[in-house]
Amino acid sequence: MQRVVVHGASCSTQALLQTLIASPLDLEIGCYEPDTTLVDVAGLTALSQICHNTFIKVTPKVLKTADVLILTDTGTPADENFVATNIASIRKVLNSAMAAGFTGRVVVAMTHDERFTYFAQRFSGLNKRQVVGLGTFGATWRFEQFLADRLAVPVKQVTAYVVGTSQSPVLIWSRAYVGATPILRLLNDDQAVFTEAASAIQAFLASALTVLVGRLVEPILAAFAGEKLIGTFAHLRDSDDETGQVDSSPILLDERGVVTLATVAGSDDEEAALSTAIQAVQAEIEAIEQGADKNET
Repeated sequence: MQRVVVHGASCSTQALLQTLIASPLDLEIGCYEPDTTLVDVAGLTALSQICHNTFIKVTPKVLKTADVLILTDTGTPADENFVATNIASIRKVLNSAMAAGFTGRVVVAMTHDERFTYFAQRFSGLNKRQVVGLGTFGATWRFEQFLADRLAVPVKQVTAYVVGTSQSPVLIWSRAYVGATPILRLLNDDQAVFTEAASAIQAFLASALTVLVGRLVEPILAAFAGEKLIGTFAHLRDSDDETGQVDSSPILLDERGVVTLATVAGSDDEEAALSTAIQAVQAEIEAIEQGADKNET
């Protein structure tokens, strides 16, 4: 049984807790310092009494022995200080977790989580293999479903990737296949499909995490419990740059945590778009760090 602690203060926090309590996975679930205006502790406790998994109170001992700490949004992306508020929240919970002796894994289930994945690893000091964000995992699912519907084929026969970041997703058409057949060969010069696919992905990523977060997190927990999962998750790469690089690309998740795979190289245009997306999130991270440094001086 995995011990899972959820942290955050938003509708997605409540939704995730509900999903995990009702999950067929073997879990023991708690919420760290729940905001009772957004997290219905009594209701979640009652739900756990009729579901498979238990809902427990999180003490320092529970935090220390947690297998997985899941970070969700604090507030909503429309809030003026959303980024700053969430970075402060991440720092606070990770300071408490590391002081308690936490050595588990961190899942960043937050809006545009690439930047928050970076700070979760930085604040915790955990190995990069122990920290993962949702990234473009759901967008890749949506892309494959879109292509399956368009070509009238089973979705299990489609392999496609959305990489980059959730703010700037890059659809890798040049490495999209039905079985062993490149999808570009099957489109019969249907130029509209490219615009329609991009719109479908953007619409998906614009959806609130409230109803999506549990569906995206469950396979990650299953992978940590021994199953294997390949998806386009946000993760930190090894880099000579002190800042490091975080983006979404295909990785393997299993009981070891994050296992990097061979790079999926796209066309020249796709690689250029990917580079732009990575540079954008790195610039945002650097600006946040510079702002934090100024506040401390």
